[in-house]
Amino acid sequence: SKKEQSIDKRERWFQGKPCVAISAVQHAAGRMQVIDSTTAYLTTGDLGFPRINRVAARGWLGGVFEIKANSIKQISKGHRNPQGIVKIGNNIYISEHGPRGGDELNLIKAGKDYGWPFVTFGQAYSSGDYVKPTRPGTHAGYEKPLYSWVPSVAPTELVQLPTGPQWKAQQSQIVMGTLAEQALIFIELLTPNKVGAVTSFDVGHRIRDLELLPDGTMVATTDDGKLLFISRR
Repeated sequence: SKKEQSIDKRERWFQGKPCVAISAVQHAAGRMQVIDSTTAYLTTGDLGFPRINRVAARGWLGGVFEIKANSIKQISKGHRNPQGIVKIGNNIYISEHGPRGGDELNLIKAGKDYGWPFVTFGQAYSSGDYVKPTRPGTHAGYEKPLYSWVPSVAPTELVQLPTGPQWKAQQSQIVMGTLAEQALIFIELLTPNKVGAVTSFDVGHRIRDLELLPDGTMVATTDDGKLLFISRR
């Protein structure tokens, strides 16, 4: 007979604050990057919190955190909806949804504010949106993204391709999934804080998640329930 397997709930490492009514929740983010058996990075979105523009009220919404079983350290703030995260060396990169335009690739720096909802390269959706950016079309006064997309591509997960011959000239590049663009976006890093070539490859599906297999093959999950295995010819 097959041995039964189960998952035991052990400890609560993180509980967000403030509480947001279920009826209002959007921009949940919640991507994790496991560092080791005791540490992980976690992103949180703004959850559609109507007072997100009041710094004292927003608590842990719209942040990047280092979490352990016995400690929580907020690394950065001012994020709208970060849905991708990857650690490269000692650097953390996130992909983040802007409003109507202004999607971002950010290099996370400790203690920095990335500006939402005060600045964004995007625009408000309408006069009835839960919050309107104070200075749309600019990032002045706050940490600027490494790269931004206008119009929106709706970014999701990030992975870094391995070195070696399989991916040829694209080795070590960051790959970002997208929803609205239905593409994989390959991002070259010239230095840890400077982006080079950015190339989009259409896949015809909304890419929700990405992972790398041990042999370097990239695996993508889609919103229409497909599993895509992607490699360089």
